[in-house]
Amino acid sequence: MIRFWQETGMMSLDDIGAVLAGRDDAHDWHDVVQNRIDAFDAQIERLTAAKAYLRHSLKCPRSNPATDCPSLKKDIDTWLKARRT
Repeated sequence: MIRFWQETGMMSLDDIGAVLAGRDDAHDWHDVVQNRIDAFDAQIERLTAAKAYLRHSLKCPRSNPATDCPSLKKDIDTWLKARRT
């Protein structure tokens, strides 16, 4: 079961331990599982955006999308601005 959860649920040993321990007054395994789902959702969102940028790069008519693509430059500028705040 531990190996199954590590591979299919991509759970850490600590998370699996919490699930195996069940529920008590201080801990609830449901919270551990929900946190993994939330992390997956965030990762899926990042991967979807990365995939879109890569697809755009393949279709970009510019000879060098890394330096010549106005769409990519705009997105990078937005990203940089958000990181500064």
